[in-house]
Amino acid sequence: MKFRPFITTALATMSLSAAAFAQTAGSGGTGGTGGLGGLGGTAGYGGGTAGTSGAGTAGMGATGGALPTVPYFNNVTNVRFPAAPCNDPDNPFKLGCYTNFLVASDLDGDGDLDLVFANGGGYYVPDETNSSNAVVSGQESSVVYFNDGKGGFRDATMTDFGDAKSRLRQVAIADVDGDGDMDLYQPGGYGLDDDKLFIQTAPATFVNQAATLLPALKSRAGSAHFGDLDGDGDFDLVVGDWGEKPRQSPGNTFVYLNDGKGVFTAQPLTVVPDPLDPTVGRTPIDMDLVDVDGDFDLDILVNHRNGQSRIFLNDGSAHFSDGTTGNYPPKNGPYTYNVEACDFDEDGDLDLLLDNAGGHIAGQGNISQLLVNDGTGKFTDQTANLITNEPYADDNALKCADINGDGHYDLLVASLEVPEKLLLNDGTGHFKFSPGAFPNIIDPTLGIDIGDMDGDKKLDVITGQGEGTPRINLFYLGNENVGVDTTPPKFRAVETPVAVPGAPTVMRLAVVDAYTSDTGEHVKSVYVSYTVNGGAAKTAPAKFIGGDLFRAVIPAQAEGTILELTPTAVDRVNLTGKAKTVTLSVGTVIPPDGEGGAGGEPAAGGSAGEVEAAGAGPMPSGGSSGSVASGGRGGAAHAAGRGGTSVDEAGSAGDDGSAGKGPTSDDDGCSCSVAGQQRSAAPLLASLGIALLAFRRKRSSKREP
Repeated sequence: MKFRPFITTALATMSLSAAAFAQTAGSGGTGGTGGLGGLGGTAGYGGGTAGTSGAGTAGMGATGGALPTVPYFNNVTNVRFPAAPCNDPDNPFKLGCYTNFLVASDLDGDGDLDLVFANGGGYYVPDETNSSNAVVSGQESSVVYFNDGKGGFRDATMTDFGDAKSRLRQVAIADVDGDGDMDLYQPGGYGLDDDKLFIQTAPATFVNQAATLLPALKSRAGSAHFGDLDGDGDFDLVVGDWGEKPRQSPGNTFVYLNDGKGVFTAQPLTVVPDPLDPTVGRTPIDMDLVDVDGDFDLDILVNHRNGQSRIFLNDGSAHFSDGTTGNYPPKNGPYTYNVEACDFDEDGDLDLLLDNAGGHIAGQGNISQLLVNDGTGKFTDQTANLITNEPYADDNALKCADINGDGHYDLLVASLEVPEKLLLNDGTGHFKFSPGAFPNIIDPTLGIDIGDMDGDKKLDVITGQGEGTPRINLFYLGNENVGVDTTPPKFRAVETPVAVPGAPTVMRLAVVDAYTSDTGEHVKSVYVSYTVNGGAAKTAPAKFIGGDLFRAVIPAQAEGTILELTPTAVDRVNLTGKAKTVTLSVGTVIPPDGEGGAGGEPAAGGSAGEVEAAGAGPMPSGGSSGSVASGGRGGAAHAAGRGGTSVDEAGSAGDDGSAGKGPTSDDDGCSCSVAGQQRSAAPLLASLGIALLAFRRKRSSKREP
């Protein structure tokens, strides 16, 4: 049951016997012993019989041999966190803040990850009612913890943010005014509190400038995200409005465009599709901004708690069409609270994970849903094939992160009824539950984020609690079983732009590392090293623009100039990854993968990609070199917005010209590829000379300035 008023978990310890985890392939395990906190006995993981102390509450997903019990995280909350805020021992509603969401971000710019908690409200209501029917205000401090660099935190809410109180569902963090530091948006959740936009005016100094930078807003924000929606390089804002009655409302999606200086202007509702009938989809409780169709702009994922969730496809100018029908499979559970996007099958596109939507057993709970992308934004439900032994429970959020350091994304699940769950990736995108990864603490977790909090090159986990009590947010420190990060960042995809004479060249890059980040802080820096006509190397910084995308701008060059562009990323532990060098001739269009041409000849079909060391770890997996004699392989359909099929920077096959189609009249002029799918210009230039003027074509798209 989702609503658990005043369930006092007291951080209950759930006893799970070894037998409960001892399944064998094709058979269920025996029942576990009874848990505390009102859970009764747990069902055997694998669909076995109930435990001896009561009715079983937790079953398992697909059966299979169990992983051994291995602890990965230690609870260090009492020694690393300050005293819990919102803590009034005489008020059962205030045994800690009602945390709906949290973000790890280097808010004060000192090089370590701080924490921001979205607090306030109740279970879909702005205020709560106690046993005497007295209203208890849902306004709570919007808590911010600053990190000392060693994983020790101080509460900066009062000193740096004036104890800003609100009823928050989510917060959003980005450099909205373009001055190089992070700013913080806190939208009201119930139409009662003023939205706040804290601008960082000096290091660790924040001033609420919502009155001058935002329209007058008292939002009903179930969710909020920053991202560059219109392709101009600054952070725009999307707010998921969930209406006056969130449980019954289909909600709406509000878009605010940034003028580059942090001033936001509301866009007409016509830039997004109309809301659904609430019988089809309602309660938009979460959203994400990601590039689902591979065209290097940010699409909107609208996650409805109940019913059909949605995909809004961006045309590159912040106008969105509905891409849901036939592309977004239905949920196989009663509700879902969070959508997470990552390339868990390592094929170069973003897949989706949803809590509670993968399967449901009455009286036991739900498992996660895994949706695999075909590269064009069409998803298929592969849960049954990809998840093994996940305990059925009532969950709230998911996170992709490489916990054991093998270079593959694992899956973290924040749960309300069982300890947080870890599902380990076997290296092929198949996930198996790892018992005992977290301490046996049952608390009402609603939010989760991850990062290296103490600088030991291992990932740590932060959780936020709401609904039940006490609401004590927890710090789980990665122990000796968490892998040290030795895998350099990778380029999931690299855009090959058309270089127009006299205009800057914009290049967009999709960068992945050990975990996903709403703020782009999974890496420390991204840049493009470039040369002009073979001269000295120069550097163009690539700015985070949302999702996993970064944007670099190369200064304008004259016609006939030869540019060589090498994307480079440095992660938070100073590991460096590079993509294949892309060669452009300014004013000349070299046919990209997918646009055709005779196979076998490098000049027409594209030369084979050179193999380049990709660093330790296989995320994502390498492509193979193409054979000039056979022509390599053809590019993906151009209608998908990409020039070629998805591979990584370890090199790819050449283009035989047999796949894809040429540019159409509404083509955006962008030759897009993934890293490693270099179209070498050298053979073409050698045969035609520097004065290549054929194929000239200016961009017709509004995507780039």
